[in-house]
Amino acid sequence: MRHSFLLIAGTVATAASLSLSACKDDAGAQQPIKIAKQATAGNSSTKAMETKFTKRAGTGSADLCYNDICSGSSYKSMDDILQAAGTGVKVYQDYYAKNLLPLLQTKATNYQKLAQTRLQRLNDEEKNFAAVTLNPAQEKTIKTILLLSQNSAISKDISDAAKAALGPLDFQKALQIFIARKGTSYFQTLFANKDLNVAVQEEAQNISNIQQQLNKALGGSLINIDNDSMKKALKKGALTTLDIETISQTSFAIRYLNYFVNGDGAALLEKIDLKSIDLMKLYQDSTVKSDLQKNSQSQTAAVKECETRFYQTTYVYPTQDQINQFKVVAEKVRKSAAGLLPANDPAINKIMNAQIQYPKNQTDITSDWVAALQDDMTYEPQEMDRLKSYDTSTMYVLALISALMPEKSNPLCGNLIDLSISDKTLPTNGFIALSWVSVRMPKLGVPILAHEFGHIVDAYSTTFADARVCVRDKQGTDQYSGEDFADWFSTKVAMDLQATQKLPSDNMGCFFAASDKSLSLVNSDSADVHSSDLYRALQIANAKGQASTNCNQLVQEQSKGTNVLATCK
Repeated sequence: MRHSFLLIAGTVATAASLSLSACKDDAGAQQPIKIAKQATAGNSSTKAMETKFTKRAGTGSADLCYNDICSGSSYKSMDDILQAAGTGVKVYQDYYAKNLLPLLQTKATNYQKLAQTRLQRLNDEEKNFAAVTLNPAQEKTIKTILLLSQNSAISKDISDAAKAALGPLDFQKALQIFIARKGTSYFQTLFANKDLNVAVQEEAQNISNIQQQLNKALGGSLINIDNDSMKKALKKGALTTLDIETISQTSFAIRYLNYFVNGDGAALLEKIDLKSIDLMKLYQDSTVKSDLQKNSQSQTAAVKECETRFYQTTYVYPTQDQINQFKVVAEKVRKSAAGLLPANDPAINKIMNAQIQYPKNQTDITSDWVAALQDDMTYEPQEMDRLKSYDTSTMYVLALISALMPEKSNPLCGNLIDLSISDKTLPTNGFIALSWVSVRMPKLGVPILAHEFGHIVDAYSTTFADARVCVRDKQGTDQYSGEDFADWFSTKVAMDLQATQKLPSDNMGCFFAASDKSLSLVNSDSADVHSSDLYRALQIANAKGQASTNCNQLVQEQSKGTNVLATCK
């Protein structure tokens, strides 16, 4: 998809850990639908997501425990919400048919033709791949992609060394803030003392120059940052926030690649032993050609999936009125969180000054869909022209990058919309980002926002030392301590708001657990810093004084002696 931060040899190169997207605004876009005025109780109201609690049918102690502690849940599960949202109401169906479907169909046709052209060029050239010797820049680019894709061929020592080397770099620090905050935060961090427009224009010229140098070294036009946002910046035209976001991601990608190809990171790449036979095996063992064959066929299913995602988006994203209403709730949560701390606690100032970013409203998110697709219309035809000029080594590099980073999401709309629960905190920057979930389902939004404030408390408060030890001792490991403490603090805030302001809230652990196919107190993902969904639900219920014989039985079966039901104060 075009909406990622770098295209190398026509292939999206994106680090899975970054999950970045770059949707584009455009003055020529179709007018967005006026969602707020046309919302109906069947679609945009909070009531649409509410439901009576449905018991799990299982008879094991985990299912029975869930039924006991989650019977007060107000909302449908995430799976049920997205399933209910998949058809859309007439106003959205009409808008999709008029504004999005023609763009998607054109995009699908272009994508299909590009796959056919790329497959033909690979068939023409692959008999010569074994004789290719990559030039130094090409080899370093492949090694850089190995690092980006967290490939198993890279040892942990080299991967850790790369992270350590990147950590202090200004563009890496700017990216970390941008991931959470988006907007202009990348440039505000990277060029703190420079006028924003000047900084963006100068950086656009800088990375354009680097792109030309890299492509010259690579022996062809492998790197493509030719998007409308870059063109506007190079011409010193007016830029929207979405333009700046696109250029932010492009800047990081170019700087990242240049750091390893031409900068200090090149020395680290020399430690990666990559032989010609390894590269050939990588290509031969890949699904590059079968993927291209699949993509050369009709994209009807991909178009249909995008239609479903559009309806889901218009269903779950809030109206501006709903955002404004939750802003009032959010300030109550903020005040309660600060009020639980003694007057001299340093975390109070951090809580009161924390910036809260709200999700986009339905109107803006709809406009982004149209603008992003319009910006994509010229990419595939241009890339087909470029393919004609690629020599054997360039096609080999293209094949290797495709092997390393196969496209897994929907090629037409896979990166455009975030339908996940993506609330997050940057405690050191005093910043909280809320997802649509918090705003559309305020009984969950209260504990979720309180949880994010809990991370700020954990980072700065001199209070609750005993609680920190308690949540850690329950699990016998530090892995989950930060998230478990934030859950504990969130529950205290939720209980305070219920008692003092009659502000209701749900057990957020129950909402997460509702979509779990198999419930357990143990998180099966050894790398996750969150406790299992059912464990979180149980801890919240336990803190609220909800007792359950079935949960006691489950603890005996799964806890392995840890003091799971201890009360932390």
